[in-house]
Amino acid sequence: MYLNIYNKISLIGWSITFVVALLHIIGYQISLDPFFCLKVIQTFAALEILHAIFKIIYSSIFFTCIQAVSRLLYTWLLFAISKQYYSNEWIYLLLIIAWSLADFSRAFYYLRRNKISGWMRYNFFFVLYPTGQLLEVIISLIILKEATHPLKWLLAPLIFSYFFLGAGIFRHMLRNRKKYYQKIQS
Repeated sequence: MYLNIYNKISLIGWSITFVVALLHIIGYQISLDPFFCLKVIQTFAALEILHAIFKIIYSSIFFTCIQAVSRLLYTWLLFAISKQYYSNEWIYLLLIIAWSLADFSRAFYYLRRNKISGWMRYNFFFVLYPTGQLLEVIISLIILKEATHPLKWLLAPLIFSYFFLGAGIFRHMLRNRKKYYQKIQS
């Protein structure tokens, strides 16, 4: 019951975030800020860590923590820092859209568990994960290039980690995809 409510809220939140970001990209200005929407839904999504720790879901605690913490870092800190140096919102809005679609497909799958939601969950990530990771690295590189604060160099290990942790998350999803398709074929 709890997970059903959690996934419904997540689905609605990511849908709103997606639509608001998309409207901003096409130039339709509305009063709802996509960055505010992202902060609300991404902070809510941090509950995934507790879900994994307390075995409410059967996700890897390691990969859940990596994804949730890195997204919170970008949502609450790195967007604000990099926007001082690179004000073109396209890069941020594209990242919000990639995250929104990835998490929409996850929530939709856990709510419906049918062929359409399974196909979305286990195929969208092929494009969305690398796109999101690339945009995250670009935002980090903007900060490294432009910022003057000495702590900016703490981003270098973060960028380097994408080659290992980002690839690990992608491989993890490939394994889950393989299990999913083996299960529906049997």
